[in-house]
Amino acid sequence: MYWITTITLLFAIHGSLQLSWQDWTKKDVCPKLLGLPVCYIVFVFFIVAGLWHAFPSDSSNNIYFALVAVPTFIALGGTIMELSKRKVCPRTSRDIPMCYISLAMCLTLLISKYFSLN
Repeated sequence: MYWITTITLLFAIHGSLQLSWQDWTKKDVCPKLLGLPVCYIVFVFFIVAGLWHAFPSDSSNNIYFALVAVPTFIALGGTIMELSKRKVCPRTSRDIPMCYISLAMCLTLLISKYFSLN
């Protein structure tokens, strides 16, 4: 399960970096939270969670869960808005809201880490 978490984290970091780069170059691709593009916030939290995952200890595991919780709640909020017919999330080329993908990745990160610890 450790490797599932690691691989999922790498995909999450890569995806949020690509989206952040798109927002940086094209502007206004990502919705804003407190004036900052959400994709930047998510990217930073995934990077820091990746560092805590790479160097495990009892306290680092708790910090990991807290760090992944932030993008999870952001993705959950975007998903709820999307399901209530408010288009707020960037979309894939197949018109899938990326917050759906982000929520799935976050849940995978939380569940796989939980099972790797038990």
